[in-house]
Amino acid sequence: MGLTTDDLVVGMKVFADPDVSKLDPFTAPSPWRDQDFLKVQDQQNIPKIKIGILKESSFLPCSASVKRAMKLAEKAARDLGYDVVEYSYPAEVWRESTDLFIGIMANGDVPTLIEDLDDVGESWLPAMAKHRAMVKFGPVMRWIVDNVILPIKREKRLGRLLQYARQQNPR
Repeated sequence: MGLTTDDLVVGMKVFADPDVSKLDPFTAPSPWRDQDFLKVQDQQNIPKIKIGILKESSFLPCSASVKRAMKLAEKAARDLGYDVVEYSYPAEVWRESTDLFIGIMANGDVPTLIEDLDDVGESWLPAMAKHRAMVKFGPVMRWIVDNVILPIKREKRLGRLLQYARQQNPR
């Protein structure tokens, strides 16, 4: 992402280009607000600034290195005087996220991305590994899932999601 904080600021300014929606119709315009950025930098405002730290979810557990980085970032923010608050999302939000993730996984580019990540030896978190496997299923395994496993487990919701995924990415 960047070697320094300044690199990250430049990157955010690029992402926040007011004309980005003209280049990418799926990105909403969100212009860079320099006043807000400078306000956050002011030492007098630090105690008034609240930083949220998302608790780990059972949906997508964090690796040990991510947990360590989050703890270091939380400690650094507290040491600087920021108001650090833990928050979490309700189970319903995580369930909706799962649905969205399956839809994204079904996108035509994702199988190629999965192959690229496999080629470089990327490890998969357990929750992601299940979705990866669903994308890579061949026709016989898909038939078994649809006609044997899902009816036994009575997974109507998952069945609908898989059906939607197949419409987007038939293999």
